[in-house]
Amino acid sequence: MRQPRYAWGIAMVAGAGALWSLIGIVIKSLDGMETWQVLFWRSAGMVAVLALFLVWRGGRLLRGTGPAGFVGALGLIAAFGGGIAAIQSLPLANAVILFSAAPFLTALIGRIVLGERVRPVTWAAIALATLGIWRMITGATLGDGALAGQLAGQIAGQIAGIGSALGFAVFTVALRAGKGGEMLPTVLLGGVFSMIAAAAILSFRGLPRLSAPADMVTAALMGAILLGLGMTLYTTGSR
Repeated sequence: MRQPRYAWGIAMVAGAGALWSLIGIVIKSLDGMETWQVLFWRSAGMVAVLALFLVWRGGRLLRGTGPAGFVGALGLIAAFGGGIAAIQSLPLANAVILFSAAPFLTALIGRIVLGERVRPVTWAAIALATLGIWRMITGATLGDGALAGQLAGQIAGQIAGIGSALGFAVFTVALRAGKGGEMLPTVLLGGVFSMIAAAAILSFRGLPRLSAPADMVTAALMGAILLGLGMTLYTTGSR
């Protein structure tokens, strides 16, 4: 029984990755929206779909979140917000390279928090990936002769990308820690937290939540289809 379940888990996580691979393209098309506007409307679309799915399945919306779910939901704020900021600030390929640090950060946090064994080959991959990411960061900031304003934007984008990878790693470890319970509500809670954080930051900066209607609809559909369905597949497969 374990092998078929494991194969299905791999297939679902791979399916999530395929959906998420389209998110960067959509975000790049929303050049008229602030990072936090995109986060608000994308999260709204995801929350609506997940809430309907959980109700249809007959479960309570926030059942079984618990401490692990709460921590995982907080991690999603960084994962979602940092991801949008990185994609908007950096070339898409550079942002994706930074996101690729998430599995290695997951392995490190899992080792520290859950005591899960990390194989030598994984340690080697972590070292190689860290070297590659460091080379990309130093090459982008020191080797292209960019102006000071461009450098500041690149550095902010790189920090956001690493923060996104770290937030997703925290979420993944929380899934592992709470694997005995229902964890999909954690994603719903993360979406709600992201909406609250985005609304608060927009208000603090004196920016409106509303944008061009077409952009808001696009961001909401991105959240509903690409992010919502992807998170459903990932959360189910990761367990």
